[in-house]
Amino acid sequence: MPPSHRFSYRLLFLLLLSFETARRLASGHPNDEACLSNLRLSLEDPANNLRNWTKPVFSDPCSGFTSHLPGAVCNNGRIYKLSLSNLSLRGSISPFLSNCTNLQSLDLSSNQISGEIPAELQLLVNLAVLNLSSNHLSGQISPQLALCAYLNVIDLHDNQLSGQIPQQFGLLARLTAFDVSSNILSGQIPANLATLNGNFPRFIRRKQEVVRISVGGDEEQGIISYGDRWDWAWEWYRELSD
Repeated sequence: MPPSHRFSYRLLFLLLLSFETARRLASGHPNDEACLSNLRLSLEDPANNLRNWTKPVFSDPCSGFTSHLPGAVCNNGRIYKLSLSNLSLRGSISPFLSNCTNLQSLDLSSNQISGEIPAELQLLVNLAVLNLSSNHLSGQISPQLALCAYLNVIDLHDNQLSGQIPQQFGLLARLTAFDVSSNILSGQIPANLATLNGNFPRFIRRKQEVVRISVGGDEEQGIISYGDRWDWAWEWYRELSD
């Protein structure tokens, strides 16, 4: 084969490779598309706040660091943050949110979302902030959320969550803010939460009233179950620290 032909073939190959790379970047990441489209299907939007959340945009939600979707922030062409708070949203949280694998912040607070917190959120390994507060979420808090090792904020207050605070949350070494007030949780706050980096998370260190535990139908605010008696959270922490 003449050298000129070999050069032409190489040039053609490089052009095709560049075209395919550009096409993929332009069409967005398929995981993000599945994440966004299924989230939209799972949510009801009576106030029409998500009117721009349409299928054509899901296939191309980002241009570098710019998002074409209200409430979304992009980073290098991937969905990095979702903030859909106070939009009167109903429905449920799609388990396909786990497809947004670059997601670092999820805020669906102050809506009317119901159902359980999907255990599939454990696959969001980069998640640092989880705010699902002030909704109608029910069921138990999945211990599998502890697999999101970068979590430093968990805010689930003002829901209808039941059961106990998972012991596995004590493994979240980066956790600094944790709020589960105004739920129907029972049992003790895991003691190992008090030993993270030698500091108690802000939800007890600064706000005694933030923990609200119900036992036997009687709800107490700002106190926790400790042995056979009720103790103020701060006093309980001081005992652990001695």
